[in-house]
Amino acid sequence: MRIRHLIALAASLGLMLTWLVAGPAALSRADVPDGRLLMVLDSSGSMNEPAGDDRSKIDAAKTALTSVADSLPADAQVGMRVYGATVFSADDPGACEDSQLVVPIGTGNAAALKAEIAKYKPFGETPMAYALEQAAKDLGGEGRRSILLVSDGEETCAPDPCKVAQQIADRGIDLRIDVVGFQVSGQAREQLECIADKGRGGYYDAADTEQLTQSLNEAKDQALNPFEVTGTPVEGTPDSAAAPPLTTGRWVDKLGAPGQARHYRLTRTVEGSSFWVGASMQPPSSSDAQVSLRLSPLGQPSLSCGDDIASRITASFSRTLLTGVANSWLPPDSTKTDCLTGDLVLSVTPAEAYDPLEGQPIQINVVEEPPLAADAAIPQPPADPTWQPVPLGQPIDRQGEFSFDTAPLIDPGTYRFTISPGDVQLFRVPAGWGQRIQATVLMPPATGDGYGSSFKLRVLSPLGGDASVDAAESPNSSSDSTSTGTESAASVSTYPIAYRNRELPTEARTSAALPGEYLIAVTYDEGDGETMTATLQADVIGDDAQVPDYQGDPPDVRGPGNDRGLLGGRPWPLIIGLAGGAAALVAIGGGALWLLRRG
Repeated sequence: MRIRHLIALAASLGLMLTWLVAGPAALSRADVPDGRLLMVLDSSGSMNEPAGDDRSKIDAAKTALTSVADSLPADAQVGMRVYGATVFSADDPGACEDSQLVVPIGTGNAAALKAEIAKYKPFGETPMAYALEQAAKDLGGEGRRSILLVSDGEETCAPDPCKVAQQIADRGIDLRIDVVGFQVSGQAREQLECIADKGRGGYYDAADTEQLTQSLNEAKDQALNPFEVTGTPVEGTPDSAAAPPLTTGRWVDKLGAPGQARHYRLTRTVEGSSFWVGASMQPPSSSDAQVSLRLSPLGQPSLSCGDDIASRITASFSRTLLTGVANSWLPPDSTKTDCLTGDLVLSVTPAEAYDPLEGQPIQINVVEEPPLAADAAIPQPPADPTWQPVPLGQPIDRQGEFSFDTAPLIDPGTYRFTISPGDVQLFRVPAGWGQRIQATVLMPPATGDGYGSSFKLRVLSPLGGDASVDAAESPNSSSDSTSTGTESAASVSTYPIAYRNRELPTEARTSAALPGEYLIAVTYDEGDGETMTATLQADVIGDDAQVPDYQGDPPDVRGPGNDRGLLGGRPWPLIIGLAGGAAALVAIGGGALWLLRRG
């Protein structure tokens, strides 16, 4: 970000709150363990059966796995384990412990992976549970870890691999198990889906070589570039009276059972302030789950000060994002005076009617906004936006990321990036009071299977609300589009950021009520598409407006170059391990200023 933009943004944010947490030393990029991926492959005798394209399953797997090996980044830490490769029959000794690490986890080992893939052959039984247990040991106990399990059938030994997946996932919120089921159905498919669900990963179906190649590459991309939750570990309580205190900042917890709320106490520091709470997570890939957020006065659970339903906001199921934002702001004539004094209780509840989310990590971002000064003059809400044409510039190569904190921070301009089926690319763009974001994504003419694939463009608020709105006179009629034989495009805008947007009952308005780093999200569906090179035009329209007149002295907002806050560049994600019921915290800096960044 350029210094002049940082200074402008610092001025526009000058009256938001500071979050300062004393304690651990700063965490540098070198301190953050890179992600590790271990592929766990089925070598059972059934892999000799035909696939859906006149090839054997094993030949299809070799083709698909070679494609994965060829596409690995040079610095990717990847390994390979097989199961069912050396003991022929369940009656033979060692059949249920038949699993070998054939390529240790490391970087730059594509040649070794392909050499073992060439040797890969069908032979024995299907001891998945044992292979998963060994894979977890291979990956170690720290850092971001992923298991990619490939199977064409059911477990042939004990214990139940679904229970083992749950046990593995319980060892830390930074470990996941993705599963590819190759020509499976019935109980075998249910078992593999259960492994993915309990392992907090995604499940992918494949029926032939092409589908297996696509599924493996999607799962690989998911494992090496997952959505990362970032914040201080906290454990919400079933009893609101015992809820842990939360202040302005980032927090991470695990969700409870469906329908069972976990409570947190929002500690008010300024009388009459408003709390804004954003929740974000990556649910299982096939999930259409929902999580309710509710704010209420301490001891008055029936009185709502604000609520929202966090739900899926991206078109892709393989990279699903679930977000929601609740706030306790009330109009001046509100009779809910108890919402303006004392602490509030935040209740986070997974819905019962959808896929279970128990044990899934969720990030909770909290902002306390001071009240306006008594004589503050606040302009009326802005009019609906009108598109402002901006010519395309020379594209800059800039790849998006799937996580909010690791998404690149970009200036207004033209950018070029690649996107694969099922992918979500995120870019961060700062905007101040009175400004709005407008964006266009251009897809090249589609060929072959890419014809007819859909993509979606959204803008999310700093806390994760959907701030997208169609602007008048936009060159494209929708924020959704379909790849065709000609160049296709989608465009989207936000409302100008204004305090009084919160007074209007639409998510796009409320999401444009605070300044900060907004997120442009480009989603490409996971149908029969092809990897595309897309162009993004991102613009910030308008000049910084006057900051609202809040009560009290302005909080301490740190300026450019400080690595503790919104204005000082991105913080490195926390690598959080929960072992033996105790939370181990790695903090970002000796403290952190967190205002409006979507974590």
